[in-house]
Amino acid sequence: MQDEPKKKSPRYPSLSLEDALTKAIQLYEANHLHPIANDAAAQSMGYAGANNGASLSALAALKYYGLVDRSGSGKLAASKDLETFQYAPNSSERRKLLQKWLLSPKVFEDIHNKYEGNLPSDAAIKYDLIKMGFIPDKAETCLKTYKASLNFVDREAADNDEIDSSQEVHSQRMSVMPEKQENKNDPSGETYQGPTRHAADIYTDRIPVRLQGGRKAWLEIPTPFYKNDKLQLVKQIELLITDDDEI
Repeated sequence: MQDEPKKKSPRYPSLSLEDALTKAIQLYEANHLHPIANDAAAQSMGYAGANNGASLSALAALKYYGLVDRSGSGKLAASKDLETFQYAPNSSERRKLLQKWLLSPKVFEDIHNKYEGNLPSDAAIKYDLIKMGFIPDKAETCLKTYKASLNFVDREAADNDEIDSSQEVHSQRMSVMPEKQENKNDPSGETYQGPTRHAADIYTDRIPVRLQGGRKAWLEIPTPFYKNDKLQLVKQIELLITDDDEI
């Protein structure tokens, strides 16, 4: 009696959208939109090559999400959408792209369409995945990847809403500022050509800085922001770098 062929689960990305996006940004920063060989693409993302299990899974995940485009046999390129995401002038554009990537894997789209964003218990979703053809352990992994990706999109949306709110306050304050006049309150002696402000009128811009591994730092920049302020900020960053080197 011949052994029955091993059952395969439907395809799904093994990386969460957050992890896949981090890898895709590494690819884009190294190669921009140029088509390159799969081996070179894998190396840009920190792998030795494209033929080991980890790199194959990562490249497949980027394709499932639509973060890369195939370009001929054995080549791929970062998608134009990824470049748009990097330089989008507003958060609504980035939010649309994140939602698009989240639903690009068919199984994720199926889950989303069935529950319309209101997820039931994990056990209920896992049962549905098994009915779709997943073996139990793969259903568990797929569910974790989907929920991690969904949480990432929700978290990014919340961060972007916070930025939008900050920018709106910034705009409102600028609209009520008096006519520009000289302000010689800069401790460096530099003349600030801008509206006179009381201490309570000073506001800050909160700027996100993406780090490796999907992490994020924030810079809070006050206005007015003088030349000496910039030099002090650079010194502080250099001090942090020096501390890291000593560890």
